[in-house]
Amino acid sequence: LSAPLRQPLELVIAHIRVLRWTAAVLAITLAVLHSVLLLAWILGNAAMTPPARIAIVLSVLGLILLGAALLMRRACTATTLPMAARAMEHAAPELEERLTSAYELSAEPHPDFRGSPDLLARLNDEAATQAHAIDPGAVVSGRTVLTLLALLAPVLLAWIAALIIAPHALGRGLRQTLFP
Repeated sequence: LSAPLRQPLELVIAHIRVLRWTAAVLAITLAVLHSVLLLAWILGNAAMTPPARIAIVLSVLGLILLGAALLMRRACTATTLPMAARAMEHAAPELEERLTSAYELSAEPHPDFRGSPDLLARLNDEAATQAHAIDPGAVVSGRTVLTLLALLAPVLLAWIAALIIAPHALGRGLRQTLFP
C-alpha cells in the first residue's frame, strides 16, 4: 500500500483508538461512581451484619472489575488498515470501494491476481487523493463519548445531592464500603 494512501487510514485508526479508550475510561468511571454511591447509600442506611456487607461489596466489586475488563478488552482491540478503509468508505460512499480494492490488490501475494502495476498505481493515486479529502473526525462518530459525558452529569449531581441530604449516612456507608 502506498504511503500517501496509508496516511489517511492511519489517521482514522488513531481516531478510532482515542475514541475507544476515552469511551472505556468514561464508562468505567461512571460504573464506579454509580456503584459506590449506591453501595454507600445502602450500607449507610441499612443495618447489616459484616458478612452480608462483605458479600455485597465483593459482588459489586466483581461486577465492576468484569465490566472494566470487557471494556478495556474492546478498547485494546486492534483496528487494521482494511477496517479503517471500510469505515472511510461507509462514511464517504463516493469512494466507491477504492480504498478496500487498493488495499486488497496491494496485499495480493500472487502477481497474476494483483493486476498490472500501472493499474495498481493509478488506483492507489485515486484512492489516496479521495482519502485525503475526508476528515477522520467525520468517519468515526464521537457520539458514544458525548453520551457518556452527558451521563456523567446526573451521577455527579446525585453525589452532590446525597452529600447535602445525608452526609453522615453517606460517610458511614463509604466507610462500610471501603472497610466492610
